Amino acid sequence: LLGREGLHAHQYLVEYSIDKHNWETLTDKTTNTNDHSHQYEVMSIPVQARYVKITNHCVPDGTFAISGFRVFGVGTDPKPDKILFFQAVKDFRDPRKIKLSWVKKSNATGYNIRYGTQKDKLYHSYQVYKNTPLTIRSLDKNKTYWFEIDAFGENGVTPSDPHFSR
Repeated sequence: LLGREGLHAHQYLVEYSIDKHNWETLTDKTTNTNDHSHQYEVMSIPVQARYVKITNHCVPDGTFAISGFRVFGVGTDPKPDKILFFQAVKDFRDPRKIKLSWVKKSNATGYNIRYGTQKDKLYHSYQVYKNTPLTIRSLDKNKTYWFEIDAFGENGVTPSDPHFSR
């Protein structure tokens, strides 16, 4: 423990709320004695929350700080609408460039554009939030590519069907 003395545990309380007035305990580490500065918690039972707060009880030394706090989950509303159609137009002057365009879905936060040279191996990706046209400038001009545009939002991800472009 490199010369540190005393308690080396981070102690804190994580609470959640739907209305920011009534709080429930999500995880209580106020009596923690383990030295885990980067705790990873998996909830065994899902909870419905809009707000999350952390209350510090003790840090080994220094000042309380949070880095990389993330909460995962999905909302209860419907997933974004599926992208049923999109255009993939290669640039005739430079066949390494392709412009993808589709109609923005009102309930989507953004889009994951996945692509590759085989229908079941879409290993390359872009993430787009506001603008729906995307120009990709890194294709091999001699290959056929498959594209899939997945709409995502607070309530989940809706994959599209793969389309190919020559």
